[in-house]
Amino acid sequence: MHKASKLIIFAITVWLIGFYGYALAIISMPKNGNIMEKLHVNSNNYWSPNPSLIKSDGGWDTRVWKWREFMGCGSIQIDNTANIHADWYDDNSIHLSMLTPPDSDWVYVAGISVGSVWDDLQPVYQPPPLKVSDVNSLILQTKIEDWRGAPLSPIIFPSWYAMLTDVWFNVKDVTIEDEGIVQTFPSKILGMDIFYHTMTGSLNVVMGGSNEFARIEPCNKNFIYSVNLSGQDFYTNEDGLFTVDLSALLLKAQEEAARLGWHFTIDNVELVMMENVLESYWSYAYAKINWSGIRYCMHEEECI
Repeated sequence: MHKASKLIIFAITVWLIGFYGYALAIISMPKNGNIMEKLHVNSNNYWSPNPSLIKSDGGWDTRVWKWREFMGCGSIQIDNTANIHADWYDDNSIHLSMLTPPDSDWVYVAGISVGSVWDDLQPVYQPPPLKVSDVNSLILQTKIEDWRGAPLSPIIFPSWYAMLTDVWFNVKDVTIEDEGIVQTFPSKILGMDIFYHTMTGSLNVVMGGSNEFARIEPCNKNFIYSVNLSGQDFYTNEDGLFTVDLSALLLKAQEEAARLGWHFTIDNVELVMMENVLESYWSYAYAKINWSGIRYCMHEEECI
């Protein structure tokens, strides 16, 4: 019995040394300093300001906050710290880095955003809301030059980290059915969480561990549709440049919303906000974003 205890202690010790040695190696890896060749674009075709993330334009906000994973009803803005920060670099890229502890069900987030759908969040710049039905095509493009992460929980779970873009819409005339009760609201918020990379290669356990998850927020009855891009047919990835068909994704979100009793028409949807974020719970995560924007065209010939 005494020998078995020693073997167990030895095995645990070896596991912890190897586990945290790996995490330390990921954390200490040199950051990619290469400057990506700039993409030549007509910025007039982009809803978001300056897809090349030129910080001097003043269109993008850098933010750090935390939100409740399970309730989805509360978030707290926090300041940049040594362990959680979003910073512009001289080559105009944004570097997001997070080293987070376990903190009840709070998930930490760092990122950049443009516009706002929230009354208590005033952006430095608000693009004119874009009515989705007025455009022929709506495309999200994001270039992620560097990405890495490591869990810090010795049993791996419940550690979590991911890189994603959140796209937020204001939706007018929403009807919600809940247990036989039908309510109509003048406006609600529709959010789409688009995951490029995750710790497990899929969504987390709270979101079912698959590649799609739809939910109505319990507090304000807003609708959130989360999707992991892996295995989907509405995006491409060319050397870290992700191109996502938001028009197709919005139709999928509409189907999922209707399944849960949250009904709306595309004619009543306006694009209001986007944010590129890194999220972390009891883990280390790092990302470098060179380029991001939402491109639209009014006529089919402009989309070629």
